[in-house]
Amino acid sequence: MSWSYKELWANKVQRVFIILSVLLAVGCSVTQPHKNDLFGFYKVLANEVARSSVVENREKYFSDSYLSEVAVDDEKSTFVLEIPGQLNKVISHYQVVTSDVGCLTLNGLDIEGYPATLSVEYIFKNGYWLVNYMFLEFLEEQSSFKTEAVCPRDMG
Repeated sequence: MSWSYKELWANKVQRVFIILSVLLAVGCSVTQPHKNDLFGFYKVLANEVARSSVVENREKYFSDSYLSEVAVDDEKSTFVLEIPGQLNKVISHYQVVTSDVGCLTLNGLDIEGYPATLSVEYIFKNGYWLVNYMFLEFLEEQSSFKTEAVCPRDMG
């Protein structure tokens, strides 16, 4: 079987196009979670905390009203921005989403292995979910984990 130059070229271009299409689709799906996937947005934020760049990139992850309550110049306030990094292992999570507000409740283990529940309130702005309020609750035992999404202002 012999192939003409034209057939070989068309076949090569088609393969390159398929490879680039797959790479583009995979790249786009990894960079931004689905609109109603609050847990996906949490994972992106937790990765920023792990890379120690959340303070520098805080406007990408936190609402203006939340940032106005946090003075990032002192160590205590920097810790507040890094709260998502305090939950070392997520065991379960629940969310509730309305049109522009969502609450995510995460149950897991803190960095020392103790049970904790993190509740995050998000607001949807300019195509992204931004943290608007957070509440981290340290628990005595895992049986105290939440079994549904609870907005942080309703906790504690």
